[in-house]
Amino acid sequence: MVRGRPLPWFFLVALAFVATTVLADGPLLGRWYSLMCFDPNGGPVTVKKAKIRNNGVADIIIDGSAEHVLCRRVKKIPQLVHYLPCPLNLTAKSPSKTEWQFIGVNGTQSPAWRSTPHINTLNIRNLTLADEGLYRCLADTIEQGLVEEKWVFKQIDKGWQLRWMGFRGDERQFLYR
Repeated sequence: MVRGRPLPWFFLVALAFVATTVLADGPLLGRWYSLMCFDPNGGPVTVKKAKIRNNGVADIIIDGSAEHVLCRRVKKIPQLVHYLPCPLNLTAKSPSKTEWQFIGVNGTQSPAWRSTPHINTLNIRNLTLADEGLYRCLADTIEQGLVEEKWVFKQIDKGWQLRWMGFRGDERQFLYR
């Protein structure tokens, strides 16, 4: 390139794309991350490259297809504050209402859950889990770091029952409708 000559337009466009991709705190859709994966059948722990889709929710895509593995992030992703293991069908029933609804045992919503960022909005609908199972899930929150959690899903007449055994060994039950 001759000194004083302007840069080609396509070079400037490419440079802007790289800068926004690296520096922006935007959507996670389509980006690749390293995940530590746990085999629910007791197999070895592996580290895989996975693609997150649905923009901040847990559809874990490995090698182009969804895998039934339990994964935790190795690389800290502040925007992705929680995810659940596959198999999940993450198609939203309604674009305007794509949130988990946590209802306590007594029918009231727990204030603590509303103030907990990695629990408050999961944006998952249409669960297709075949049967009840116990899963280990690790949530990476800015305040608390990596915290091991256990989830029990059970299909009931009114929806999905979600039981959570949390940080201090306490247990809470919630109903997804």
